[in-house]
Amino acid sequence: MPRLPKFGIAQSSIEIHFDDLPQEVFNGKDLRKILEENRQSWDLTQTLTTENFIEELTSRSKLHKITLHSPNYNKTLTRYSWDIDPSIYQIALSIKPNSFFSHHTALFLHNLTQQPPKTIYLNTEQSMKPPLPKTLDQDKIDLAFKGKGRTTQYFFNFKKWKIYCISGKNTGNLGVKDLQISKSCHVPPIQIRCRPTNPDPPRPIGF
Repeated sequence: MPRLPKFGIAQSSIEIHFDDLPQEVFNGKDLRKILEENRQSWDLTQTLTTENFIEELTSRSKLHKITLHSPNYNKTLTRYSWDIDPSIYQIALSIKPNSFFSHHTALFLHNLTQQPPKTIYLNTEQSMKPPLPKTLDQDKIDLAFKGKGRTTQYFFNFKKWKIYCISGKNTGNLGVKDLQISKSCHVPPIQIRCRPTNPDPPRPIGF
């Protein structure tokens, strides 16, 4: 596409804006919102589309395209980073809204282990379900624990990491805390309520 003169004039202001953002990984909707909120102050024309905006930023500035692929679900996600080497944690959090880290990832981020995770566990709580009966049937409990622990095959590959997406019991994100990692990300307290399974990551059992 031909170079857009007004974009070139506004480029330094656009780069300052992105440099000042706490967020460094974006999806298409994020970039569309940034464009629309700042179009007037950057003096960009109404004909500049989000796709043009992204193309200009990737070709002339510091925006980089990221591709995440889930082989078992044949699903590919596109993200963009304002850094050639973005935080894997911000990349993971961009996969699902309102998600947080769990399992070994949370242990590492809370400084409870010195072993950096090669697998990232990303938890998104399920919707609220009807309450279970107050009494438990021992036969059903025995049957449940005779079976193999459930595992998730929903993961995304990115460079050396696998990002597993799991669905925990709804607690209203009880105890989820913010920690400063790189620029910013959301991490929970220790989330190890699970049945050990190998080699696939465990899935939280819940309360």
